[in-house]
Amino acid sequence: MIGSVAYFSLASLVLGYTIFFDLIRRAGAVTANLVTFLNPVVALAVGVVAFGEMFQSVELVGLGIVLLALVLLQPAFRFPTRRGPARAGPPSAPVDPTRWARAPESP
Repeated sequence: MIGSVAYFSLASLVLGYTIFFDLIRRAGAVTANLVTFLNPVVALAVGVVAFGEMFQSVELVGLGIVLLALVLLQPAFRFPTRRGPARAGPPSAPVDPTRWARAPESP
């Protein structure tokens, strides 16, 4: 019994972390972290549907706050900035320190 509990605990832990870190690699850290905002939303839905809990107005306000945070933090919905992208190359491209070096002043 203890072996099966340990196996399923470790298996789900390894699977969960593997999926989460793959999501970080594919979507980026900010977008992957937004998944954690959905935990209260899913918990509320499961409580109402599966366990017959009552949906209260305070929970509706909380749900609105969570969804608003998701929209505001999602990189696709960010407001445009005046600056261009931080780097033109791929994420693993080395930074060239001479790119920002000042040209010597002429005498």
